[in-house]
Amino acid sequence: MRDLKDSKLSTTLPTSILTESIELASNASDSAFNRLLKGMLKVHIDAGTADENTLDHMAVEMHADFYDRNFDISIKRQLVKDAYLYKFYKGTPFAVERLIKTVYGVGEVKEWFEYGGQPYHFRVYTKNRTKIEENQEKFMQAIGSVKNLRSFLDDIIIIYNTYNELSKFTYNQLSQYTYNQLRNEVLNT
Repeated sequence: MRDLKDSKLSTTLPTSILTESIELASNASDSAFNRLLKGMLKVHIDAGTADENTLDHMAVEMHADFYDRNFDISIKRQLVKDAYLYKFYKGTPFAVERLIKTVYGVGEVKEWFEYGGQPYHFRVYTKNRTKIEENQEKFMQAIGSVKNLRSFLDDIIIIYNTYNELSKFTYNQLSQYTYNQLRNEVLNT
């Protein structure tokens, strides 16, 4: 298997288009890609050892979408390390789920076709009741910072660990559901 840093664009191009100018352009692309790869690796290593002030500056420099100076240092480190990842996967369920897991600990995204919703809609399931109920607005901002612009959040479903209850809220309206009520609602949509 090839190492990504050793791969060359010119070796993947068909010989029919491989002229001198194309080869020079591909070599320039290889050089730029290697610099980007080294930069990503350096950020990943530096974020693991940086102090809070440095992490705050790194987050600004890397345009970390959902970053708060009040976060715990472990969350800050992970957000800085994943800044490139969020840019690359922005607008996908992976990015939403990754951000929820990083900031709120537990979370899962279900797309519309997984629960019978309308196209381009999704739900978020999580078990971290206290963090989300304390600051619903911040949670909505977190999701909005990485979700696809055309996608709509139908529900945030908080799974309680006690009494087999679930809590479901859309934006700022919070209501209690038993597991069977929610199951019936999901099956009927």
